[in-house]
Amino acid sequence: MIQKNFPGEIRTEKPSAGLTACERVFSWSGDMRLEWETDQNAMRTIQRTGLKWSPKTVSVTEIDVKTSRHNHARKQAIIETNVDDYADSMSQGDVFPKIVLARIDGAGKFLVAGGNHRLAAAIKIGATEIDAMVVECDHAIFSLLCPALNLYVGQREDRSVRVLQAADAVARLGISHKQAAKEYKVPVSSVSTAVGEAKVIISAARLGIKADTLPSSYLRVITSVESDATLLPLAIELARTKLNTDEVRAVISEARKLPTEADRVAMLNEKIQDAKRITLSGRIPTQPTRSKVMRCVTTLENTIATGVTLSNLQITPGEAAEIAVKLTALAANLMVAK
Repeated sequence: MIQKNFPGEIRTEKPSAGLTACERVFSWSGDMRLEWETDQNAMRTIQRTGLKWSPKTVSVTEIDVKTSRHNHARKQAIIETNVDDYADSMSQGDVFPKIVLARIDGAGKFLVAGGNHRLAAAIKIGATEIDAMVVECDHAIFSLLCPALNLYVGQREDRSVRVLQAADAVARLGISHKQAAKEYKVPVSSVSTAVGEAKVIISAARLGIKADTLPSSYLRVITSVESDATLLPLAIELARTKLNTDEVRAVISEARKLPTEADRVAMLNEKIQDAKRITLSGRIPTQPTRSKVMRCVTTLENTIATGVTLSNLQITPGEAAEIAVKLTALAANLMVAK
């Protein structure tokens, strides 16, 4: 291996045990030697995406540092205490995995796919060149590569963040739930759930409703009506009442079983009003008789509005007359019993 000690002076050095001459290289920070080694995990991750990489010494001026920090690898782009720790270790001669750089569509400056903290630390101690693993890819592959590399080197995001990243990849890149789960090391079921929640938020936004402030537990319940532009706003309003998730789920499930849209809307509106009257003790003033009566009246009105005949209803003229008498008597009794 070639090792440069001082300007104009070159000497060879035997590679460390277990590494070949091409696996460990040196770059310079002023009079300080920075030592890098090929990242085996990064190499395998790159190969899984179908890319090839090559070793390259890159000037830091060839790297778009600002854009690289928004590469979707982690929620918080840079953790300054990590940078300080890395810089101290580099100053003491510790060996670091090579940074992975990507050239997007063969143009522009390099972007950091893996190693923003290492790059920031090297720059902090005066490095002007970086020994890197370089790939060429498009934006879609780059979006997958960045968080995948972050699983092995650096501060790994917790599972909840990686689930959201996986769901985002499904939405932006059109990959399957299974592939996203594999890339982000999370369960497929968690990805599917997160995708469903994201769809609720997006569908609500298209209706001019902000739903991203709802807890995930409520978003999961609402996914059953995500594609229903009529029921979705009502389900969101119901979720914002004092009902718990099980109660919201039960109401939505019951409403979806009703025969007409008008019935479903009427029931949800009624439940929303009931929920808004929840007492301080947490009890809902129930009105079972009213609910049943209003639901029957609504169903009857909707049935008549469709122009259905007695024959369709399998009701004889005599039975229809009897029903009319009973309804008239019921209405009269209701007016008396105010």
